[in-house]
This record gives sequence, structure tokens and C-alpha cells, in this order.
Amino acid sequence: MDKLDPCLWKFRPVDILTLKTITNKKLWFSHPRLFNDPFDNNFDPASSFRKLLDDLSSEQDKMLVFEQFEKLEAAIPNNKSAYLSLSSNCKHNLMWSHYADSHKGIAFGFNFDGTALGKLNHLKVLYSQDSLNYAFKNHLQAKKAYLANPTARPGSMHEETYELFTNFLESGLKIFQTYQSMKAECWKYEEEVRLEIELGSVDENGKLISFDAECLKFVVFGLSTTFEDVQLITNLMSGQEWSHVKFLYAEKISTDLSIGLSDFRVY
Repeated sequence: MDKLDPCLWKFRPVDILTLKTITNKKLWFSHPRLFNDPFDNNFDPASSFRKLLDDLSSEQDKMLVFEQFEKLEAAIPNNKSAYLSLSSNCKHNLMWSHYADSHKGIAFGFNFDGTALGKLNHLKVLYSQDSLNYAFKNHLQAKKAYLANPTARPGSMHEETYELFTNFLESGLKIFQTYQSMKAECWKYEEEVRLEIELGSVDENGKLISFDAECLKFVVFGLSTTFEDVQLITNLMSGQEWSHVKFLYAEKISTDLSIGLSDFRVY
């Protein structure tokens, strides 16, 4: 079929939560603690600061550093972000297998341009550890530079030593920012783009956010989506507000073991 309009894709099984996505027009933004990758977005910049305190021998030094850190703590993320994980590719076999009930589910194609969700921070995930290694190297160098300076004491330090201390904190923040948009190379097939919101509390596991009906451009049925589920989805979306949505089928391309798309047809 013809090339699709630019979209971000959400793969889903056909279950009650997916049906509610349609009827309520809401998408789930998840806190990283619920991610399926334990390394994803799992760095606390303040932990490096606490390790710095352990390296200082004087209790007075520790108190001065702690007081200074409190002044700068506003710049450290509070881990209240939640993310909507999407993919830029609707034809990847593993995405259908892992996130769409082994090809029995569906894929929603969204375009949020010109809407409230389109204004959110969009993070394109990188699948290389080079940027993380570089951030950690800078963080370690900043820490060593601060500890090597005999006058680097925040309570009375001059401009140069204050800069050493803030460089240390900011380099920790850079690691956090790198973690926000980086995963191990084995996840590369996801081609992930994530939208970010801030939760009201660090205790929240996530939040449902409304989307405009016109943001949903496509619904793709998997290679093994049942006739009953196709009927369920199309009947649920038979109203006028979904009349612009184009329904498609995934299809096998046996010559290269890939997935293609074909126009929707009635059984």
C-alpha cells in the first residue's frame, strides 16, 4: 500500500484496557518503576552526592557541602516523570510479538501535531552506551577535581571552587538526562519515542492523559487478530468521531519474512 503518514505507534493486546483507551480517549503514562527494563531511567543523581559526603573526612566539611547541596537541590530531578512509550515503526515482527499479544492484538497510529500532547517533551531513545559512558567519565572527573582542591569547601569557597562543586552536581544531572533517553542496544528494535509528563507525587505509578480523537489516524490489526476482535474494535469505533481513522491489516511478506500492510477488508 501507499506510504503511511508520519505516526507514532502504540502496540496493544485486545483487552479491556485497550477498549477503554478507545472509549475514554486516554493514554497511560507510566512511572519508570513499572518499565519492563530494570535499567531504564534508573539513576538517582543525589546518590552520587551522598557518595561524595562519604569521601569527606571532616564532619564540618560534610555539613558545609550538605548545606550547599540543599541550595542547588531544586535543579535535581525529583523522579516524578511518567512516560508514554511509542514506536516509530509499525511493521517490526518483535514489537507485534512482545507488545501486541503475539500478533493477535492491534497497533494504534497517532499523530499529535498541533495538540496538547504534541507540545509535550518528546524523547527519542538512543541505543548506544557511548553517551552514558561519557557522562559517567565527566562525573568522575568533576568529583576528583572537587576533592583535589584543598579549599573546595562550600561554606567559604571562592568562585573557582564553587564552580568545581556545581560542575560535580550538574554532571550528575547530565547522567540522569542521558538515562531518560537511552537503553541498551538489545532494545534497538523498539525504535522508541517517549512523551513525558510530570506526576503530582513520586508515589504515583502513572497517569491517564486524554487525547483528541483526531490524533488517532490508523488502527492496524495483527496477523493473527481474530475475526471477533476485529469486529469488536470496528464496532466500537463506528461513531462519527472515528470516521477519519483508517483501518489496516498486517500481512506476511514471505519473500523476506517481513510484515507489510494492506487495506482493510470486510470478511
